[in-house]
Amino acid sequence: MSVSPKSLFKLDGTGTGISLVLALVLLLPLNNLFGFHPLCIGGLIVYAAFLLMYDIHCRRMADVNRKPKVGFLIVFNTLFMLISATVQLYPEYRPTVLGTLYLLGEIIIIFVLIVIQFKTLKEK
Repeated sequence: MSVSPKSLFKLDGTGTGISLVLALVLLLPLNNLFGFHPLCIGGLIVYAAFLLMYDIHCRRMADVNRKPKVGFLIVFNTLFMLISATVQLYPEYRPTVLGTLYLLGEIIIIFVLIVIQFKTLKEK
């Protein structure tokens, strides 16, 4: 499945926005249920906000030369997926089962988005 680059940025921005809202209203206030270090959550929030701004910026730009922007999006999403995975490795704070399930779900969704982005990049 591939989508147009404009739709791709909208799809990615929607997912990033959901991750950002969940981190702000779920992970941060209910940290004791998830077991994440507050600095890790803060890092995820900052990175998600950056990625959301990038998605909005690329979606609003003219349809000229979107291929490099999709390539950067793949890199940024891969980094976000790796950052999400390394949250589990923080030595003093181990995520609870609920925290691990949350991260696993986020990593799977990001991986699927990366696959769609690769297919879109190959076709355009």
